[in-house]
Amino acid sequence: YLRVLVKETFGIDSKIRPLQNAFELRIFSKELFNYLRNLGVKNSSTTPRIIIENKELWVSYISGFFDAEGHCTSSVTFNKTRKKKVSFHQNDRESLEFIKSVLEEYEIKTSEIYLQKGRKCHALYIQSKVGIRKFSVIFSPIRKRKQLDDLLSVLPP
Repeated sequence: YLRVLVKETFGIDSKIRPLQNAFELRIFSKELFNYLRNLGVKNSSTTPRIIIENKELWVSYISGFFDAEGHCTSSVTFNKTRKKKVSFHQNDRESLEFIKSVLEEYEIKTSEIYLQKGRKCHALYIQSKVGIRKFSVIFSPIRKRKQLDDLLSVLPP
């Protein structure tokens, strides 16, 4: 339905890619990206205004953001280094500021937002086992659920 809607509305072809528990509609169009971005931009943030203003959308938005722009430590890395983290990466600092504020609203402690000079992007981390567990319970990533569950499987209780 969405694929047809995008084609009819914007004249843009898209592809559907199957994932484990879902499907992904892939649209490669800078013009459409800029159009959608401009619909809800508030103070130059890429987080749409409709998301910022509707608390009931926060969990779904951040779950999807993590699937697209997030990462977590693998069990192999944790077993070697004992370091653990769930991370979000983004060029736009304001997007991460919104995510940080939402995570803190759910009492998930986060790091400060860092500029990673090597990658030329900003990063936000959840590094406590309590925070990682809470993130896993509240948020529902689809693409990166296995990564998250892999890390959770080796974290001490």
